[in-house]
Formats: sequence, structure tokens, C-alpha cells
Amino acid sequence: MILKPTDNSIVPVGAEKIWDGDILRREGTADLFMDIISNRKEAITMCLNSGWGTGKTFFLTRLCEQYRQYKANGIGGQAIYFNAWEDDNLSDPLIAIIGQLWKNLKGGTCEECVKTVTQCVPKIINRAAFNLGLGLLKATPVAGKVMEELTKDLSPDDLKTASAKVFDNYCQLTEDKADLRKRLGELGAKIMAETGRPLLFVIDELDRCRPTFAIETLERVKHLFGVPNIVFLFGVDCAQLRQSIRAIYGEVDADNYLNRFFDVEMSLPEANEEQFLWMLHGRHEVQNSSGDYFQYLMKTLLPLVKLHSLSLRELEKSERIITLITESNLAANSECYVLLPAMLILKMRNREVYRKLLIGDCPYAELIDALFEEAQEHALFMQCRRGIEYLTQWQIQDPQGNESKAALRDKLEKISNAESPDGIDMTGLPKLFEKISFGDLQSCAKSSLETRGWNHAEEAIPIIAAALNCVQRR
Repeated sequence: MILKPTDNSIVPVGAEKIWDGDILRREGTADLFMDIISNRKEAITMCLNSGWGTGKTFFLTRLCEQYRQYKANGIGGQAIYFNAWEDDNLSDPLIAIIGQLWKNLKGGTCEECVKTVTQCVPKIINRAAFNLGLGLLKATPVAGKVMEELTKDLSPDDLKTASAKVFDNYCQLTEDKADLRKRLGELGAKIMAETGRPLLFVIDELDRCRPTFAIETLERVKHLFGVPNIVFLFGVDCAQLRQSIRAIYGEVDADNYLNRFFDVEMSLPEANEEQFLWMLHGRHEVQNSSGDYFQYLMKTLLPLVKLHSLSLRELEKSERIITLITESNLAANSECYVLLPAMLILKMRNREVYRKLLIGDCPYAELIDALFEEAQEHALFMQCRRGIEYLTQWQIQDPQGNESKAALRDKLEKISNAESPDGIDMTGLPKLFEKISFGDLQSCAKSSLETRGWNHAEEAIPIIAAALNCVQRR
């Protein structure tokens, strides 16, 4: 089998089949984005808000290439894709943004325009650094004393001259910023005249950057690049970006702060987890028998995926792990069909319960709650029943006269024979059973009392744990 298929999140410029590998079928969403962006002439900043591992980079790189290849009057659009995380070591994001303009537009019809833009940048950075440097010197105790020493022999006229230079520098900085916006406006107008569409500038991975770099990038774009015919599209996880804002400014209203920067917020449609997992599995070129094992495992895995809201990246990792294990003889054991998905989810979402499970000290209620507590709706509970019943069967088996297991079995027998929940002692049962109908609980209890050959589950747990450790380190 192929262990790790080639990463196709980035599409090469000029690729013929842009949407090859579009497992989540998002080409239609890209068409909608194209329509929205292509008709924009005003200054606008848009946000694609989507969580980590949801396929933003796959989508945005292909959107850019589609924008370049879609031709109006025989000319494709101008689109720039910028991975901000690769440049967050720079002191000022303005360098990276203008650098991307130069990198993508030099050698073309807009080279002279973009050259005039680049000439504004050193002046702005130097003047901003000058003002910032004076502020830092005065705010720092040691540097403040140095400043006192340097200025103690200066006459009042000299001090007035020094102060005037600071304000003159500020006035010049304001003029330089206005000049930059003017030149950017000329660049945007030229691109609009040539292509009939605005310049699309995509900034991705901002939420992974240093908090200061992320916020400064937003502020640079908002204050310097708000000119007609240039559309900025940020690919971010707004929840992570809010944490960056609070890391810098403390407990502020991060939502209102973000609203200052984004004129429009959009999101990607939710993925079909089952379709995504099967398509990933197919890319590994596994043997037929492994496909059968994978089908059995999916019956337990899919409800857990929905309950615990696994991201697409987590789904990809989970599928790879399960596919590797299905290549071994371990997957042929019935214990594996429920234990492997359950242990995989616990290892990703609840390490404490996972640890207790490995050492044989995990109470029944705690195990079921950690995995299935949120399965309260009837439809979702029915999807989880197989896993709940199998884990319950394993917990009530009593090969060594375990009193707690005998008590649990006795309680389930009373539930299965009762006509109503009145008088049933729920102590020691999962919280889940307090929230579902008594009929569902009774049916689940009756099925769980059947024996299905789980006597060796205790022995299977350390073997599965070893397999998980092995494949997760690859």
C-alpha cells in the first residue's frame, strides 16, 4: 500500500486540471467566490473563516489558479497567494506583502507600476522605526538614563529642534503612506483596465503566525492597502486569531476588533466525513481484504468522528492509522472493530481516560461517557449503539469473579426486565443513559447481555495501543 500519498494541497501555477483530487467537491464553492470577487471594484477585505485542517489551503490555492486561468477578453486575472506563516520571521509584514507584489508582477505589464510601489516602502519602514525607536528609548529605564545623559547639555533651542524633527518625521510618514496608497491605486486601476477584474491577494495561514505579526499584517492591509480594485482574502481560523488578539491586548472584545478588518466573512461548506474517509482510503491502494476490515471499522468510527468533531486533518491522520493497522492480522479480530476506533478517539481527545484504559482502571461509566455522552439525539444514539453494546459486553464479562462487573450485569438485567425506569438505580451507569429514552436504554441493555466473544478484549488493548504508538510516530 502507499503509506502517505503526495501532498496535493498546493496546486502548481499553470496546472491543467486545477480541481483534480477535490475530494470534498468544493469547485462549486470556488465558482461562487469567483463571481463575488470578479465584480468588486471598491476596496474590500474578505475573510474565509474555517478551522484548522478543514482544507483552506487546498481551496485557496486552487481558487487563485482558477482566477488566473479564467479569461475575460482573452486575458486571465491577476491573483497572488501568500503563505504568511513562511514569512512571520520578518520584522514588518509590509516587506512581505510588497515583496509578494514584486515577485508576482515583475516582468509583466505592471512592472513599472509595482516598482513605484516598492520605492515607497523603505521610507515608511524607516520613519516608523525612527518614531518607534524614540518611544522605546524613553520607555526603557536604562535607555531613558542614556537619553538624559545625551540631552542634559543641550540648550532649550536644541531640544526644540530635536522635537521638531520628531514631528516633521511624523508628517513625512503620513505623506509617505498617502503616496503608497496612491501608487497602489494606480496599480489596481491598471490591472482592472487590463483584465476587467480586480487584483486578488490571498493571505493564508495567518492564524499560525506570531500574534504580533498576525495583527500587524491585518493593520497594514487595512490602513495602507484599502484602495479600489484590490481584493484581499484572508484564510484564517478566527477562533485562533481571537487568541492572538487577546495575547497582545488582553481581555478585549476580540470579535469587534476583527470586525474592523473584515468587510465580508465567508466559510467553507461542511465536509461529508464518510465520503472523505473512503476516498482517502482508496488513495492508499489497499488490498481487498483490508477494504472489508475498513468497512467494519467505519461503522464505529463515523459516529465518533461526528460526536468529537474531528477536523479534516485529524480525519486524514485517523484514516492513515486505521489503514496501516488493517494491513496487519490485528484487524481480523472482532475486538479491533470497536476498540481501535474507540482507543484512537480517546488518544486524540481524552488522554486521561485513554491512560486508565491501558492500565485496566477505567470505570464503565467513565469510558462510555468519554466516548458517547453527546449522543443524546435518537438518530445519533442509534448510530452509536453498536459501539456502546460491544463495550458494555466487554465490561460485564466476569472471568475472574469481579464484583463491580457482576453488579453492573445485575443492574442491566433489571433494566432489561423492567417495565419503566421507576425504581431503577442509575448509579454507576453512564450519564448518557440518563438523557435517552428508557426504551432505548432497555433495548441497549438487552443486546449488551448477549455474549459475542469479547473474552480477549483485555489482551487486545495493549496490542492495539502498541500499534497506535507505532504508526503515529511514522
